[in-house]
Amino acid sequence: MLFERQALSLINRIPLLRRLGPSFLRYLLVGGLGFLVDAGLLELFIFLGLSVYAARGFSMTLAIGATYLLHKNFTFTDAAKPAKTSAQAAGFVACQLFAAAINYGVFCLLLAALPGGFIARMFSLCCGVGAGLAVNFVLLRFFVFPRGK
Repeated sequence: MLFERQALSLINRIPLLRRLGPSFLRYLLVGGLGFLVDAGLLELFIFLGLSVYAARGFSMTLAIGATYLLHKNFTFTDAAKPAKTSAQAAGFVACQLFAAAINYGVFCLLLAALPGGFIARMFSLCCGVGAGLAVNFVLLRFFVFPRGK
C-alpha cells in the first residue's frame, strides 16, 4: 500500500504519466513479472538444448499467457466488462501478437548484430521488450480493456 501511494505521488508529478493513470504503473508491474517469466524460461529452454530463437518463441508465448489474467484482474480494473470474455481474450492475443512481432523483431536484429553470450541475449531481450511496451499498453488500454462508463 505504501509503495502504491508513493508511486501514485510520482505519477501525479509527471504530466504524461498522470494522463496514463495508475493502470500504467500496474501494467509495468505485470509486465515486469512477464519479463521475469520470459527471461527465466528463455535461459531454461536454451539450457535444455533449444536454439535461442526457438527458446525465445516458447518463452514469449508462455509469458503472454501468464500476463493475461493479471492484466484482466489487476492492471485494468477500471475496464468495462466485456460482453464475451472469449472476445476479450482473442483481442488480447491479437494485441500481444502484434507487440510480440515488434518485440521479437528487435530481439532478433540485435542478437544478429551483437556478439553472442548471455549479456547480448539479455540486452537484446530488454530492447525487444522496451520496443513492444508502449504499443502494447496503448492497444490493451483502448481496444482490449477500455475504461468503463
